[in-house]
Amino acid sequence: MNSTKKLKILNFYSDWCPPCHTFMPNFLAAEQTYWEYFDFIVVNVVKNMQLAWVFWVRSTPTIIILDGDLVVYNQSWVPNWADLKKVMLTLTS
Repeated sequence: MNSTKKLKILNFYSDWCPPCHTFMPNFLAAEQTYWEYFDFIVVNVVKNMQLAWVFWVRSTPTIIILDGDLVVYNQSWVPNWADLKKVMLTLTS
């Protein structure tokens, strides 16, 4: 996860997870809008179990926002898009 951008949004998902597929279009739309401020990282929990364990991901989807190494947002299950957008706007202002 090396990057020159300070903030990272990690989307932990699994291929078999219907809510993950439901949320993915919102995540991709957010990337098109906020790409200057965030690195958008999609993490398949089956292929990246160690990273999922590092962040204590217990269900999918889980969205985690990092400011450096600090977790500033952590939402499991289907993230509320409006709430996530508010958090993103707050972090970029």
